[in-house]
Amino acid sequence: MVFWGTQSGTAKVLAKSLAREATARYNIKSMAADLDDYDHSHLADFPRSKFAVFILATYGEGDPPDNTLDFCSVLGQFRCQEQGEKLLEKMRYAAFGLGNKNYAEYNKIVDIVDESFQLLGATQLVPVGKGDESTSSTEQSFTEWKSTLFKFLEKDLNITPNETPKYIPSVSINVLPNARPTLVYRGEPNKKHLTGHLTTAAVTQDNPYKSPIVASRHLFDSKDRHCVHMEFSIDGFPSQALKYETGDHLAVWPSNPSVEVERVARVLGIEQVEKEVIEIASLEGEQSPIPSPTTRHVALRYYLEICGSPTRDTLSLLAQFAPDEKSSKELTRLVSSHEAFKSGVTEKFLTLAQVPHHPSLTLHTSNTW
Repeated sequence: MVFWGTQSGTAKVLAKSLAREATARYNIKSMAADLDDYDHSHLADFPRSKFAVFILATYGEGDPPDNTLDFCSVLGQFRCQEQGEKLLEKMRYAAFGLGNKNYAEYNKIVDIVDESFQLLGATQLVPVGKGDESTSSTEQSFTEWKSTLFKFLEKDLNITPNETPKYIPSVSINVLPNARPTLVYRGEPNKKHLTGHLTTAAVTQDNPYKSPIVASRHLFDSKDRHCVHMEFSIDGFPSQALKYETGDHLAVWPSNPSVEVERVARVLGIEQVEKEVIEIASLEGEQSPIPSPTTRHVALRYYLEICGSPTRDTLSLLAQFAPDEKSSKELTRLVSSHEAFKSGVTEKFLTLAQVPHHPSLTLHTSNTW
């Protein structure tokens, strides 16, 4: 069981990724779950034959995410009980924290949970891992910690990995030949924007207001900074619906450039189905992160991150679908270590679709990608 405690969603993404990979690598029946969905009073009855993984974020000044409040409260109650040091003696666990060293209480929550588990008699499988968002090293740190966890499973628990991990999709895609054009997403952030039913209720993350830029001027440049003054219009929207509170911020709703959309489409072989309407459904019992009905090209342009550097996990998965053994081995080499990935991908600023076709990687570059 992989539990997540998150405020922004990153811990949830990592937890789901870990659960899927554990199943693919070792045929372990794994699932990821919101900590709020678990009855914490049953922690003492956690089966000894199983193990739990906790992916926990710390935000603000050492605050726990909202969905971990009850969990942390129950742990505190256990510690106060007589003979509390043995209440979790059946539990075997591993933990990874997400934090930011710019704040004084760096990764406070995972430290508190780890300390509580050990005081309550639980068995730590591997040392606690920690990611630092201030240096953008969370993904790297998580990958290294995950490798340590998997090595422990293989050596100490005698679990044999699959020679070729199987791919486990997280969504299904169905073609909708008779979809109504007015109900197809073309880049709208949610259904209210799609149907034109945006209300005058308070603007929130789930009820955003699309504000156009009406003025922009350059202020100054420095060695590592480019400063621009921008003005946004809220004309036509009730002022009482846009009330500023401390911590509020503007969100950028970007679109990926056509050159990258077309490049990914070529790699995936979907150039000829640009206008085909599809429905995307989650296979993990929750709402799909991509609104649908939509088209594959719209999803690539507005709803997916395709311009950033791909992760080692993503390239490792891509290696399974390489058109030949040479390409598969080269991708596997790129993700074999942090140094190889850094020199081969991140320092070259390659996007996902650029990796198979970059001339310095000697990968197979036929249209079968």
